[in-house]
Amino acid sequence: MWADVDQYPAIYDPSIRSTGWPSLDEFPSVRAAAALLESRWEAVRDEMVQHELLAGAEVQYEAISSDARWTVIPAYHAGGQCRCAGRGCPAVCALLPQLQQHVTVTGIMFSVVGAGAHLRPHCGPNNRRLKLHLGLQVPQPTTMRIASEKRSWVEGKCNFLDDSFEHEAWNDASSCRINLIFDVQFGPC
Repeated sequence: MWADVDQYPAIYDPSIRSTGWPSLDEFPSVRAAAALLESRWEAVRDEMVQHELLAGAEVQYEAISSDARWTVIPAYHAGGQCRCAGRGCPAVCALLPQLQQHVTVTGIMFSVVGAGAHLRPHCGPNNRRLKLHLGLQVPQPTTMRIASEKRSWVEGKCNFLDDSFEHEAWNDASSCRINLIFDVQFGPC
């Protein structure tokens, strides 16, 4: 059923073809969105620290993360209001209408991977979305594998990926790795 042995989401649309690390050159609208995010990354990072958005974060992905050290803080889900779990994140929320001029954003969340954590191999739920990961706090070494290719994050830069491919991540550093993740829709929900 799936076109690639490394891509096995629960919902698979065969008309949508991708790779684990698609090229921004193939998606000019996503490239424009990534440029916007990268131009504002310091304001988002500073806001996260000022508002202590990480304090009280409760969502843990124990089934995937070793020692339950992967936490997400939702900021936006399609159809809802932009808010970082009630704590407020105006810099992120101000970006949303600007991003929507380029792409359809269906979700935004902060992703926090604790020091020494390993996110076990898993696939996203479908291949109808791609993800932009904006590095906010990226100690080294941190790595993500999608299919057979590994990459790292860089503070202030976006990684563009298809999480419907099997992927896993490591944070071998002594502090948290924090990304702001944007879900970009390409097929029907």
